[in-house]
Amino acid sequence: MVFISQDWEVLVLSKLKWDVSPVLPLDFLDLLLDRLSLPAEMNAHVRKLSLAYISMCPLGMSSCASHSSSYNCDASDRGLYV
Repeated sequence: MVFISQDWEVLVLSKLKWDVSPVLPLDFLDLLLDRLSLPAEMNAHVRKLSLAYISMCPLGMSSCASHSSSYNCDASDRGLYV
C-alpha cells in the first residue's frame, strides 16, 4: 500500500513539474566563498574545512564536539579564523 501512494505522489509531482529536491548547504558554499574574495590557496582550504563541517552536521553535536578543536587548531595554524 505504501508503494502505491509513493507512486501517485511521484506521478502528481511530475505532472505538475514540481521540483521538491531539498536545498542543501552545499548549494550555497561556492556562492559564499566567491563573495569572500580569498586567495586561491586559502579559498581551497576554507572550502575543505566547510565541507568537513557540513558533512558532520547530520551526525549531531556530540560527534562534532570532539573534532571541532582539531579543525580550529588547523585553521589557526594556517592563519584562518573560522
